[in-house]
Amino acid sequence: MHGSAQRWSEALADLNRALRLHPDYASALVNRGNVYAALGRREDAMADFTRALALARTNGPPEMAAYALARRGTLQRQSGHTLPALNDLLAAVRMAPRSGIVRLLLGQYLLDIGYRRDASEQLGIACALGENQACALQQTLQGRF
Repeated sequence: MHGSAQRWSEALADLNRALRLHPDYASALVNRGNVYAALGRREDAMADFTRALALARTNGPPEMAAYALARRGTLQRQSGHTLPALNDLLAAVRMAPRSGIVRLLLGQYLLDIGYRRDASEQLGIACALGENQACALQQTLQGRF
């Protein structure tokens, strides 16, 4: 097994163990969803993000729920479901407007669909909130206008 794939498999095994002990641990569900997404297992990732969203909405910080929702939106976009993706990403921003990672994910989505000015605005907000990747993307965009 390739080194990277082995690390993903090990991470997945660790997260599965954690979730067997604490099945309602939203953070572990989000992390496992990220691993599933990296492994190309989108349906499993969607299920984990959706479950994490439900759990975080009831007993978690809004940022966790918003991140789960935004990650679900990015997966929907990758699957060609543009409108549901946008709805999830916008709802995530409304849920946690000061979440840099959520703003970054929305900015990346907007860039992907060709809305460069709107993307730059979201990336600028994410950058101001401390998301370094957003700063780099925004600088790249500013060179293209």
